[in-house]
Amino acid sequence: KKMKEENKPVIVYTDYDADGITGGSILWEALHLMGFNAMPYVPHRQLEGYGFSIKGIDAILEKHNPGLIISVDHGIAAVDQIAYAKGKGIPVIVTDHHAKQEKIPDSAEVIFHIPALSGSGVAYFFAKEVFTELSKPEDKNYNKLENHFKTDYLALASIGTVADLVPLVGPSRSIVKYGLKSFNECQRTGLAELMKEAKIEGHEITPYEIGFIIAPRINAIGRLEHALDALRLLCTPNKERARELASKVGQLNEDRKSLVDKAVKEAKKQVNDMILTGSLPKILILKSDDWHEGIIGLIASKMV
Repeated sequence: KKMKEENKPVIVYTDYDADGITGGSILWEALHLMGFNAMPYVPHRQLEGYGFSIKGIDAILEKHNPGLIISVDHGIAAVDQIAYAKGKGIPVIVTDHHAKQEKIPDSAEVIFHIPALSGSGVAYFFAKEVFTELSKPEDKNYNKLENHFKTDYLALASIGTVADLVPLVGPSRSIVKYGLKSFNECQRTGLAELMKEAKIEGHEITPYEIGFIIAPRINAIGRLEHALDALRLLCTPNKERARELASKVGQLNEDRKSLVDKAVKEAKKQVNDMILTGSLPKILILKSDDWHEGIIGLIASKMV
């Protein structure tokens, strides 16, 4: 309430994978439509790394001078970083689903930690509670938001849940069940253009379409460039802008496939060379200065 009254910037600091991007899209847009001075912040995978970083917090301070930072899909392990933000006078709310470590960030104002959900699932319920508590039927975007929580935001949360391989039981199963149904009612321009680019427009959306067609495209931006464009794609109401971003996403996904295919061939050769020389260790450590760090996990997965 204080942030809204004082119009201080609220920063939604989200992760750069499909779960973080969909969760960040839900929370940022909901706050924006509720009238908050909200801005999204997505760290750069190569320059800042995963989650909160001192570099990221400093960039936010310099650019936005925020009144509050809310994390999406990270933060439960960021003890030092959140203490650093608090030392700079910036309160932090954590929304996360990852496993707790021995120490949790007690410098945070509040922690919403729900392991039964994905990061986007936690963001969905957090945003919905803020909407329920602070919005009134006479508010400008009340009806739009009420509808989004029944359709668009459920669809986005289902993408994040499936993409993050969260077990489809309990509340996560419910999000995906109703989220998949919501694709038919969802009027989200960016999602429509993304599905058109992927040639699944008009198809029934199942976990397969999310896991193997939609999510890899969202992930591709964060792997090879800056994932903020993925959030822009999911939130833009402008059809031309959405088409342009969907095209970029599609091309980056093709680039990602090519890079992975080439790297996996090189990785297999390294293993075959070990076999030929009779020096195959129990633990395989493969490396190359030519492998893009955004695809390291995909190479490892293919090799396994």
